[in-house]
This record gives sequence, structure tokens and C-alpha cells, in this order.
Amino acid sequence: MIYRPFLWQIPWMLFAIKGLLLLLCLVFFFLYRRDGDQWKWPLAGSGLAGLVVLAAGFFVTPLPPGGNPIPYHKAVGHVLGQRVSRDGASARVILVQSPGMHYYKADAVLAAERAGFVQGLGSATELVEYRPPIEDLDPEEEDVEEYLHVKGWGKDFATWLEGQAPADALVSFIGLPARMSKSSMEKLPPAYMLSHSSVDEESPLVLSGKLKAFATYRSDYDSSSKPTGSGPEKLFEARYQLIDMPGK
Repeated sequence: MIYRPFLWQIPWMLFAIKGLLLLLCLVFFFLYRRDGDQWKWPLAGSGLAGLVVLAAGFFVTPLPPGGNPIPYHKAVGHVLGQRVSRDGASARVILVQSPGMHYYKADAVLAAERAGFVQGLGSATELVEYRPPIEDLDPEEEDVEEYLHVKGWGKDFATWLEGQAPADALVSFIGLPARMSKSSMEKLPPAYMLSHSSVDEESPLVLSGKLKAFATYRSDYDSSSKPTGSGPEKLFEARYQLIDMPGK
């Protein structure tokens, strides 16, 4: 199921609205009983609104396992930003994210990743942003993930990268293309990324020495567990781990 965060997907908010409308219905009912027809329309309006909210409850998409993902994505951005900052001043950084809300990530998630990264970096930096062009794919199809992590965006990314001025670092929240030419690899700045699968130690990216660090899910990650604190580092530790590449 594709997750798109919006107001109705917050369960406590939905219950609060139902409770408020029920209270209004009771108030207007007693006023109608006491004062007559002048309260008829407010009573009917609150009752109709209650029915609409009740019906909307059947179409609410539940939050994914582990709760609202937005704080976790912001935490990943924060930690990657800190890691880039640790390696020295970065005046120009390439930021790679998913294509956006028409696919498996919503605008709120993308904004959280970006905001967390800027916060973690802690310095004024020129961000050059890239998103794979996959507008021709059906957002409900399973091949979106396959496209991002296996198939064709590498060619477009290589062409785009060739036209860019040198950057001090690259941060990607969707990994990097599985296949990159030697010339593209040489053009690639030091890379930091979120990887949803294990990084192959024999991959050209790793062997090139370009990959400095990556975040990935903890091996003992439990979607039902709660973070022990509310700061970005605690949120990150509850779900991810940051792995520095040897000798980097």
C-alpha cells in the first residue's frame, strides 16, 4: 500500500473530530428541544458533518508499521548531514531524492529529508537537487522500486552529472544506480546515502572509494518498537545504523 500522509490519516485527530461533532449534536439537540426551530439547521448540519466524518473513517489509510515515517526521514537527513559536515566544509552538495508524491514518497517526506539534512549540515551550502525522471511509470506498479534500484535511471543520472560543476559531496536518499560507467564514477563526488538493502562490498561504487558512509536498516529493527528519546539521533538509532566505509 502506498503511504500518503494527510490529515485524516492521524487516528487521534479523526477520533477528536468525531467526539467534537457528537458533542455539538447533543448541545444543538437540547437547544432545539428547549428553544425550537431556530436550532434545527445547526443540529442538521452537525449531524450531517458527523455522518461524513464517519464515512471518511472507512477510507483512512492506516499509518505504516512503526508509526508516522516523517520524523524518521528527517532524522536520517540530520545524521547524513552531520556525517558530511564531519568530513569538512562542503560548499556545494548534490542532493538526490525520489521523484516525489506521485510515487511511493509524499512531498512531506521529501521535505523532511531535505530539512533534516540542512539542519544536520549546519552550514550555508549550495544544494543542487536531482530526482530520477520516471513520470512514464504507473505509481501503483511494483516496478517503481525496481526502476530506482536496478534499471534505467543510471543513464539519465550520468548524463545529468556530466553537465554539473564539481561538487564537494553527494547525498542520496534512494541509493545510487547499480550500474555506472567509469567516466560517471570519476565525476561522482564523495557519496553518502540511505540504502534500503545491503551494500555489496564488491560493487564498483564501493571499490572506487567514492562511497564514504551509508545508512541502512538495523538488523534488529522492530517496527513495533518505540524510540527511547525524541531527538534526531535517538529516532535514527531506533530504525537505522550508519556504516562508515573502511579506510574512509
